[in-house]
Amino acid sequence: MSKITIAVPDDGSTDAEEACGKSKTRLSMIVDFLVKTPDDYKSAVETAVFIRRESKRLKEVRDHILTPLKEAVKRINALFAPAIKDYDTCENHIKNQLVGYREYSREAIAAWSDQLSKTKDAAVKERLVAEYMPSVEVPDVKGIQIRHKKVVHITMASDVPQQYWQLNMDHIEQELKLGGTVPGAELIEEETIAIYEGDAE
Repeated sequence: MSKITIAVPDDGSTDAEEACGKSKTRLSMIVDFLVKTPDDYKSAVETAVFIRRESKRLKEVRDHILTPLKEAVKRINALFAPAIKDYDTCENHIKNQLVGYREYSREAIAAWSDQLSKTKDAAVKERLVAEYMPSVEVPDVKGIQIRHKKVVHITMASDVPQQYWQLNMDHIEQELKLGGTVPGAELIEEETIAIYEGDAE
């Protein structure tokens, strides 16, 4: 397989596969690194800055390769998207009609069967049988596959137990940051580490 080689400003050319392969070596060196002393701490920061720089450089190389491809994909999608959407709309409309007809057929046949079963008069039964319309039956045709799956239908939202409610964390965070209160929630401060290539501000 041919290798990907591109020109970059800092060193003239970069072998993408070789550059990416170095990450495994870096990882094997870092996974066992422990910060136990002030010197370890300083070394960890220096290493993290270096790793951050290497990661950023790889992302720049990747983006340099991908940008024209993404633009091409974007143009192709823009060309085909409207037509595909039209066909999807057509297909969905037809499927909805088929589902509706199947439901109508079931109801019509069920109503006919119910009426027939409740009729005691032989003459009436004979008339019902004669009047049965096969036009309401669903024909057996190729080209579609009928699938059945279980779906949730909420009959009464207020009866659904609270543990099934989904928390909207973004809404809660926004409310708290605006000075509001949310029972059972609070804003806390967590310490995180951000790596800078230069001096931290």
